[in-house]
Amino acid sequence: MITGLILGISLPLGATVQDPALIRELDTNIQELLITRRCDRCNLTTANLSRRALERVSLRTSVLNGANLSFANLSFANVRGSSLNGANLTAAHLRHTYLTGSSLHRAILDNATLFAAQLQGTDLSHAQLQRTDLINADLTAADLNRATVTQGHAQGAIFTGVDFTWANLQGTDFQGANFTAATFDHTDLRGANLTNADLTDANFRNALLSGADFSNAILCRTVMPDGNIVGADCQDAPEDPG
Repeated sequence: MITGLILGISLPLGATVQDPALIRELDTNIQELLITRRCDRCNLTTANLSRRALERVSLRTSVLNGANLSFANLSFANVRGSSLNGANLTAAHLRHTYLTGSSLHRAILDNATLFAAQLQGTDLSHAQLQRTDLINADLTAADLNRATVTQGHAQGAIFTGVDFTWANLQGTDFQGANFTAATFDHTDLRGANLTNADLTDANFRNALLSGADFSNAILCRTVMPDGNIVGADCQDAPEDPG
């Protein structure tokens, strides 16, 4: 039996509970998620799910704005099309998690593990990802405008068409990552490792590249900070006819 205990509710500092009906709704939704492992289209705004075991749960098109998911395990979970704006995902486990089309604007993902996570079209603008594991993650067409992605690991990740405008990527390891058609306008890449990265059609105009390692990177129609185009006459690799 689901009790009326108000468990797992986290409000911003200084906030007060104003609407008992909303509290009951949140409590009910949290209990539904924990018991059934599914809460699609749920309102979990400000929910406290810290350290919860939520592997393989379904949270499609749900609202988790301001939720506390620090240290939670959401590996293999389906969180497609959901809103996690301002959510705290510090040290969360998101291995192979489906976040396609979700919004994590201003979310905190420091020390989180997103190994092979699906983040295509995800809004990570102004998000904080310090020392975050993005190895083999797919962020195709994601928005990382003004995001902080420092001292992390993103080897083999896919960043095709990503907007990194004004982002801070200092010291992150991007070995073998795919940055085809990515935008790095005013991006800080100082000390980043771009060894063997694919930079075809990438635009680094006004970017900071001091100390960045471009060893064996693919520079094909790549726009450098001064506007110079490297590999202007290069040819794309031929498609495999199969």
